[in-house]
Amino acid sequence: MSQQDETSTDWRALQRMRDEDIRAGIEDDPDAQATDAAFWQGAKRVTPRPLSGMSQTGGSLKTELDQEAD
Repeated sequence: MSQQDETSTDWRALQRMRDEDIRAGIEDDPDAQATDAAFWQGAKRVTPRPLSGMSQTGGSLKTELDQEAD
């Protein structure tokens, strides 16, 4: 599977772009919203807790649920 197949982003094309071109694309994007220190002033860091039934070792939820059913 190529990088293009995995996402809709053409990572190779992006890697070939100059920083100035990327910045211009961001500035031209009406959905991109610039942030400054005032925007982040009230932000709080949140660390999500693991979902119940999910393994900390990387096992799948389906595998864990299957084992619990046995």
